[in-house]
Amino acid sequence: MDKTALETLYASVARYAAGRRAEDGARSHRPTASYPEQVERFRLPVQDDGVPADQVIQELIAHAEPGLAAITGPRFYGWVMGGSNPVGVAADWLTSLWGQNAGNHLATPSAAAAEEQAATALLELFD
Repeated sequence: MDKTALETLYASVARYAAGRRAEDGARSHRPTASYPEQVERFRLPVQDDGVPADQVIQELIAHAEPGLAAITGPRFYGWVMGGSNPVGVAADWLTSLWGQNAGNHLATPSAAAAEEQAATALLELFD
């Protein structure tokens, strides 16, 4: 995939993410589809041919949306979804984008160092 196609794909996902979060306050907290309905919605045949990247993303959004709850909305008080705050989402995108193996400090020192620091911080919280 060339740079222009990547930019278009990532920008499309970023626009969707910003729009979804901006609308969370007005969205119903409950999904509009049940688990069995979502299982059927995701039950797709395996294809022999590839599908364009933008089509994959648009179909994923279309299939997933009915079964998503607005847990990140301002009126939802059921659970704390801290890893889904805007900065957490952006950081998650970076870790997915970088695709590093945190278990190998020689090949990927930044990933390994970040994992070590995260573990240290967690241990300090319980100390």
